[in-house]
Amino acid sequence: MTAVSAKGVGRSARSAAAAYKTVGRSARSAAAAYKTVGQSARSAAAANKIVVGCGVVVGCLLATGPAAAQEILLTGPLAGAPAVSRSYHPTPGSKLAQGFLLPSEMLEAGGDIVFLTGTPAEKQPELELTDVGLLRLRARRSLGQWGEVFVGTQLLAKQPESWDEPIWQSALGGLLVPFGHRLAWSLYGGGGKLLGEPGGWYQLQPTLLAKPVVDKFVRFELALGHSILLLDVRNDTRTFWLEEIAAHAEAQLGDDSGGFWVGIDYGLPIGSGPDYPDAPNGRYLDPNVTLGLQIGGVLTPRGSDWDLFVIYTIVDRGDLDRPETRLPILDGGFDQRQLAIGVQHRFGRKKSSDDDDGYYR
Repeated sequence: MTAVSAKGVGRSARSAAAAYKTVGRSARSAAAAYKTVGQSARSAAAANKIVVGCGVVVGCLLATGPAAAQEILLTGPLAGAPAVSRSYHPTPGSKLAQGFLLPSEMLEAGGDIVFLTGTPAEKQPELELTDVGLLRLRARRSLGQWGEVFVGTQLLAKQPESWDEPIWQSALGGLLVPFGHRLAWSLYGGGGKLLGEPGGWYQLQPTLLAKPVVDKFVRFELALGHSILLLDVRNDTRTFWLEEIAAHAEAQLGDDSGGFWVGIDYGLPIGSGPDYPDAPNGRYLDPNVTLGLQIGGVLTPRGSDWDLFVIYTIVDRGDLDRPETRLPILDGGFDQRQLAIGVQHRFGRKKSSDDDDGYYR
């Protein structure tokens, strides 16, 4: 009886051990399953991170895509405001005068050669002193006591071998009418060729001028104008335009035998367009404030009607690494230095006591 019971207890112990092994295997299976689930969860988390990362990258690409395209596309020649945006009278002859007008029925004609230096575009070589030569021709005629008219043109006398620009570059014309005491109003219009591509530019600018006189040898000339410029780019269906306030301040020293002057030009953009890039070429206008300097001297031998003059001009127009701030115009469309050497002559009757325009008084 006792032996049988012992055998039963032994079988029960072996069954318990087998059950314990089964439970252990189940536990190990459960642990393995847990590890598998953990690995799956970690894989899912990693996949989720990859998806989120891809989404962030795609989002960044979508956000920066237009800007990157703009940076690539904005390498064209279109860029800021014209050289002809000037508020001062377009002749050195008036620098010696206390009034605005020539003596009655007098004609003044002359010209100058301009040596131009600067860098037209970011990837173009810098222009040396004798690489580009502009020939400016001008004339003005008095219309009695009420005003005068002036005209001019500009020719390309010298250009680099790699260029193929037309000889004729631009033309201008205008009217000046004095009023009040040392005041005048002028209306200027001009147009010309674009640089490096087919098309043209057109400009209109009314200006109010004042010429206070300190004494026989010292004068000031102040001007405030409103310039409107249109660019007709043949390779673009849109019309580009720029609107500026053009201010000028100048000190003139000397008399009718000779003198010199120092002038400052300030241009404030008040509107331009298009102000966003388009799909084909990414061009647009974003002009900045300009500040230019001009220093000149003129000599008039006594008893003659000849003027000999030299003018050095610093033109401020845009930034080299931002083509949207420059213009495709040779004369003044980009930062440059100009050295002009010229001569002019006056035709017609001499100054008489009947003239009260104060030209040489």
